[in-house]
Amino acid sequence: MTVTATDTTAVCISYALALLALHPEWQDAARRELKDVFGEGGDYLRAPSLAELASLRVLESIIKETLRLFPVVPMLPRMVREEIWLSKGRVPVPKGAMLFVTPFLTHRLPQFFPDPLKFDPSRFLEGRSGEEHPCSYLPFGLGSRNCVGSQYARLEIKVFLATVLRRLRFLPHSRWEDLEHALLTITLHTIKPIEVYCVPLQESRL
Repeated sequence: MTVTATDTTAVCISYALALLALHPEWQDAARRELKDVFGEGGDYLRAPSLAELASLRVLESIIKETLRLFPVVPMLPRMVREEIWLSKGRVPVPKGAMLFVTPFLTHRLPQFFPDPLKFDPSRFLEGRSGEEHPCSYLPFGLGSRNCVGSQYARLEIKVFLATVLRRLRFLPHSRWEDLEHALLTITLHTIKPIEVYCVPLQESRL
């Protein structure tokens, strides 16, 4: 479990940094929010409190949109406990069969997420309408098999991004095509390593 948690959060952070490098307008929006929350004084680089982390709504929306496009667990295996029918009763699934729910695909359905391949954190910043299917967004699963470490993972990712974005600007190296060219296994991994350029910010005093 420890290895899995470390791997999945690292993958999510890698995708988030690459997406922010490719979309500097959202990187700038996150950095403006960080300055609003942490100020611009001598303690700007202080460790964030839980209250400060909770107020980072732009950063939260960036994380959610990253997990929508690139869920770190792209397939969720489920054992069928009793016979069910899918596709409005046209496809029978016998008891004991193994089904794979695939968030990598369902997160990109245009009926739930218009212009689904666009990186647009405002989908979550503005609040979702509630009209979508309850299973349209499953970055950590759902129900009794929901990831027990989901809240910790979100917190860990937010702390990391809040820390590095106050110190570094990220410029693109990996292309969108590199991010899409991935292996759909238990966890999501790109074929080529994800790479970004890092430029120290003046206020980081590195």
